[in-house]
Amino acid sequence: MNRQELIKKYEEILINGKSDFKSAHIYQTFLRELRQLNEPQKVTIPQFVADYIKDAKYYEWDLDDAFDHIVEESEGSEISEWFYTLGNVDVFARAWLDGYTVEKEKRYRVKAKGVYHHSSVLKLDSITGKWFFLFEVEEVEE
Repeated sequence: MNRQELIKKYEEILINGKSDFKSAHIYQTFLRELRQLNEPQKVTIPQFVADYIKDAKYYEWDLDDAFDHIVEESEGSEISEWFYTLGNVDVFARAWLDGYTVEKEKRYRVKAKGVYHHSSVLKLDSITGKWFFLFEVEEVEE
């Protein structure tokens, strides 16, 4: 008997009312836990690993092909560095097989003192190489 057949069996017991209140509660608890059984947990990976997996699946690689391509990457590449970090080979495989969520990148807000509040754009002067704040003006088309 597989998991789905077992779920169906206990759902029928509940639907047909063949149990008292106390055992119905036990069946419901059992069903809830049974539905969670064997559902793989998604791992969390960086965006560049998610992109790598997406590209690999686009090119119809299997997991072994993906491993081979990572091995062929240069040692300093981002995917190679991440892959050979302790435990990440397993994380990559679980992401490939069970799905994944992508890490949210940290975001920062920088406040600069002495900047006029309407100066909303940070620009780089290409001649001097210095940064400055500038009021953003929308260009009007004629």
